[in-house]
Amino acid sequence: MSIARNPCHEVKSYEELLEKIAYLNFYNPSLNLVFRGQDADYQWINGDREDVRSNLHPSIFRGLPTNRPEAKSVVSRRVGILEKAENLLKEKIGTGYLYKHRVLRWAILQHYEICQTPLLDVTNSLQTALSFAFSNDHEKGYLYVLGLPQSTGPISTSLESMTQLIDLSKLCPPDAARPHYQHGLLLGDYPSGLDLEEITRRAPHVSSNFACRLLTKFQLTNMHNWVGNSFTPTPKDILFPNSHDTYYRKLIAIKDEANA
Repeated sequence: MSIARNPCHEVKSYEELLEKIAYLNFYNPSLNLVFRGQDADYQWINGDREDVRSNLHPSIFRGLPTNRPEAKSVVSRRVGILEKAENLLKEKIGTGYLYKHRVLRWAILQHYEICQTPLLDVTNSLQTALSFAFSNDHEKGYLYVLGLPQSTGPISTSLESMTQLIDLSKLCPPDAARPHYQHGLLLGDYPSGLDLEEITRRAPHVSSNFACRLLTKFQLTNMHNWVGNSFTPTPKDILFPNSHDTYYRKLIAIKDEANA
C-alpha cells in the first residue's frame, strides 16, 4: 500500500506521460494496465491520522461514518437499494448474461451511476481516463495506473489477485453506447466482494481499497497547455452518449424507482 501513501508523480505534458506509461508497460509485461482519471486525489485516514492513503474504494464504501453502527446502517441501506435496482434491471432489461451473472448486473448499475456498488470504474483507454481527469477544467488532474492479471475473457477472475474484471464492451449490445465509448471496465474483489451480507458485516472495516493494485499515480499539471497542443479530451456528449443510448433511458427509470 506504499504507493497509495506516497505523493503523486508530477507530469507536465502529454508526451512526458506517454513516455512514463511506456516504461510501465515494458517493465510490467505480465500485468494488464488499466487506468482511472479523477479531478482530485481523494484520500482517507486508516485509523492513525498519520496513515493517509489515496482512496480507491468502490462507491458502496465511500464516505462512511467512522462509528461502526452508523457505518453498518449506511452500508445496509445502500445494499438494499442495490438489491432493489438489481431486481428491476432483471425485470426491465434481463436477458442472457444479465440473469446468469450478478456481477454483470452490478457492473451496469455502477457504470451508469444508478446506485452504489462494490465495483470500481476503470478503463483500458488512456484517452478516456485522461478525459475524466480533465472533466472539470481544473489546472491539474489525477491519473491512477493499476496493474492486474491479464484478462481471460469478458468476466475475468484471478485467484492470484482475488479480483474480478468485467469488460462491459464485450457484454453489452452496441445500442448500450456508454460502455463502448468509454471502454468501460469494472473491478471487484473476489469472492468476498460478491457477498452482500459479508460486505454489510465488515463495514466500516473495509478491505476493498483497490489502491493496493496501484503501479503509480500521476498528478497532471499545466493542463491548459495540454489541450489543443498535444491532447484533446473526448467531449462529454461522447463519453456520455445519453441521447442515443437505449440502456440509459431504461436505467434512469430504474434509478428513480430503486431510490423511491
